[in-house]
Amino acid sequence: MSASVNNTEITLEDVLDVEVVVEGTQDAPQPEPPALPAFSVRTGGRASSLQIINGQRTASTTFHYQLIPKQPGDFTIGPFKFEIDGNPYITAPIPITVRKGPVPEQGDRAVFAEATVPTHQPYVNELLPVTLKVYRKTSVRNVKVDLPLDDFRKEELGPPKQYSRVLNGIRYDVYEWNTGIYPLKAGKEIIPSALIELDVVEQTSSNGRRSGDPFFDDPFFQSPFFHNQFKLKHKILRTQPIELEVLPLPEKSRPEPFSNLVGQFKLETEFSRMQLAQGDTMTLTITVTGEGNPQDAVFELPETGGDFKVYADQPEFTRTGGGKTVAGKKVFKYALVPLKAGTLTFPSVTLNFFDPRVHTYRTIETEPQTVQVTPAETGSNLNAVEPQTERSQSGTLRQKITEDINPLHTVKEDFTNPVRGPLFWMTAAVALLVPPACFLIFVKIRRRNQRMKFDTAYKRRLDAFRQAEKRLNRLASEKNGDDRETVRELSQIVRTYIGDRLNLNGTAFTSREVEDQLRQREFREEHIVETRDLLEKYESLQYAAGQADTQALFDESRRLLEKLEEA
Repeated sequence: MSASVNNTEITLEDVLDVEVVVEGTQDAPQPEPPALPAFSVRTGGRASSLQIINGQRTASTTFHYQLIPKQPGDFTIGPFKFEIDGNPYITAPIPITVRKGPVPEQGDRAVFAEATVPTHQPYVNELLPVTLKVYRKTSVRNVKVDLPLDDFRKEELGPPKQYSRVLNGIRYDVYEWNTGIYPLKAGKEIIPSALIELDVVEQTSSNGRRSGDPFFDDPFFQSPFFHNQFKLKHKILRTQPIELEVLPLPEKSRPEPFSNLVGQFKLETEFSRMQLAQGDTMTLTITVTGEGNPQDAVFELPETGGDFKVYADQPEFTRTGGGKTVAGKKVFKYALVPLKAGTLTFPSVTLNFFDPRVHTYRTIETEPQTVQVTPAETGSNLNAVEPQTERSQSGTLRQKITEDINPLHTVKEDFTNPVRGPLFWMTAAVALLVPPACFLIFVKIRRRNQRMKFDTAYKRRLDAFRQAEKRLNRLASEKNGDDRETVRELSQIVRTYIGDRLNLNGTAFTSREVEDQLRQREFREEHIVETRDLLEKYESLQYAAGQADTQALFDESRRLLEKLEEA
């Protein structure tokens, strides 16, 4: 058994290819790779070979690995280990050196990458667009981007863009990705280096054409006939990590209520009608529009002084616009039932948010609305029924004798104690037990209603599953064919359920924070792992290319919600 590498000295832009060869068998088990914290290890394929020379049979199995360096330094690769028939086999260690590599001027590089942010001092919950660009003046293939943002809440800011740009007199083709992040806590934070893998097309023929000529981007030149004239060189590009100083939202002037809205917003209200009868229903529509995190807007309607009964519907968020921001509108609908007649005034609705452009809190509110309520229609008058009479022989009216309500007892046997059967005693038991049981149920319901009224956390927890199931059913019936939007909606439904179930503010939390919260509340470990994995799957599918199996994701989301609800 032996191991070899393609090079013992590489840079951070190179990939180390490792081959492990096991001789004497075509069915060797997969060797166990050593712990390599300074590398990202990828397991490649395996190849078996059998040679017969002069009657001599030689068999071997080759395993391939790719090691992507994370940092410069001197390292040792190996040993790789495995067992056959209980006998251990190991390879010899291989020393390698990883260097930073030369840092030429951008104009001297055929391809390079950079990541930028508009500010290094964002506020907590402020949308911060991260722009990743890959500049090239040569042909590239198989571009893969990995921007690890596990410590931030992420929002995709539109599809990747391609355009041309001139830097220092040199024309580059640019790939651009924009991802919005929301810092979740104040203090020092670091946006890690982005990892871009790509294959650079290099010309190997001597026909005088320059390497990377855009003319050769045509798929025709990727045919096997031209493979001997061009080769692909795998490259790793890394951006510089970005240090952030996340500023806390001011505590001194914080208004109440405040739902962690950060950005620029507008508020509108609309009543379905301004005149109605007592007991009828009208609809109040509240619309929040703006940029920042409008999807996190929540409302607490003002007290109406007992004039209205209020029933809330599930809010709906619609993404609008694009570019380097998250813009949209969130619509809240409430059914209002007036409880008295007359001229009723619905109070103004207030929205508080923090505007990072002016570094202060802002409060916007609507005007109070007056509603005319007419009294409810009364029922028709009762008709009195006269007793049935007949005329006597003397001509005077006398009441017709009718049978008494209770039967007349005319025999002695009526006063003897009858034999009580099982049905009688069962009826008696029910008659004795039902009233106190109803009283206890009433007390329980009243306590529940009182708690629902004053205990916000209890109300959120109690309604969490019902609201989530309602949104799931509606989303399943309104599929629009946009897999990424469906995945985003599923993520919001599950996040909203978790936030309500655990009484967390908004949906701005990472999978790691959810994992910690569930563990603190002593959920089962398998439920914790499933929740974390599903949230991470949502994130990856929103940025992955191709189609997602939304039906399977629907089923997985529903099963997880049912498990968490039963836990």
